[in-house]
Amino acid sequence: MSNSSAISQEQALIAARSPATTFEKFGKLPAEIQHMIWGFASGHERDVPVHTVEKTIPAEETNNPHRPDIHIYAFRSINPFPQMMHVCHDARKAVLKHHTLAFDVEEQFPDLAQRLYATGQVYFRPECDTICPMPMWRAEHQRVFVDKMRDFKVEKIALSDYSCPEVYRGEADRWGDYQKRRVAIPFTSITPRRLDWMTEDIKEITLWTQTEALPVGSSLTFVEYKNCSLPMTIPRRQVESCENSMESITICIDELLKAQKEQRSAKKEAESNRWQQRKVLDCPQWLYDNVNGVDDWKAPTRKLKWHLSKDMQVASLAKTATSFISGYVFSLVGLFRSRPGIQSGESS
Repeated sequence: MSNSSAISQEQALIAARSPATTFEKFGKLPAEIQHMIWGFASGHERDVPVHTVEKTIPAEETNNPHRPDIHIYAFRSINPFPQMMHVCHDARKAVLKHHTLAFDVEEQFPDLAQRLYATGQVYFRPECDTICPMPMWRAEHQRVFVDKMRDFKVEKIALSDYSCPEVYRGEADRWGDYQKRRVAIPFTSITPRRLDWMTEDIKEITLWTQTEALPVGSSLTFVEYKNCSLPMTIPRRQVESCENSMESITICIDELLKAQKEQRSAKKEAESNRWQQRKVLDCPQWLYDNVNGVDDWKAPTRKLKWHLSKDMQVASLAKTATSFISGYVFSLVGLFRSRPGIQSGESS
């Protein structure tokens, strides 16, 4: 057997073991099965970065030209809809069955309710999609967006831990209220504060860190914090900041659990004595309503992740390519050495 035929057989074996990338008989399946597959595929998890945009609408473009100009804001995303919506008509129908067009501001700007300025443009599925508020936000914008999060029952949220240099100059917004950095050294010292963005529906909180400040409209690429090999060395101060953020938010969650326990005790005492229900001091309104309603709130899981900046993505790609090429060359050398004909040819 020639060397070329041996290698061809080996390549054919590798190709046979590789997962298929196409399914040519999909179109021949019954329509019901196709719809089931599209429905299952529409549940693919995705990260949805959300930022605010601001625009001034001249008074003459509204229903009342005699009023002042309207300064409007809206919530937008660089990843507003699942990619599956572009596959085919059936795939789009499956997505629209499970995703909702969310985060409009029509209530805040009723004169513009029928225009794209105020309508929601982010397709969202709460059990699958993770909302990622991108810094920076005004307090009013954040308050309205949190109300929208409650309306659409957002279950997953990812927040920057503000470990980029801007945080040390005091530039942070209300999403970072769970942490408060002291002026004294070290700068990474954190005092936790109340989670004013927390809702009863949130089941997962991800804190992510970055190696550089991100411009508005940036896409996000997350990797696990503990179980990944980063292509670059991260400054120790940034690592400490990230870990302190997780410690801080854990303390905040513990405080909520404590408030839940105290509110349950207060509820039981009020029912036993036929008193009017009262809200304990450190219990937020949403938790008070939950305890006195279905009482099913559980502490969300917490995760730490790194965001791969463009520099890190290039370094990661180079590292992956080097590892792949090295592994392929090693396997090829092993293949040649394992062939008896090749070994005998070398000895002769």
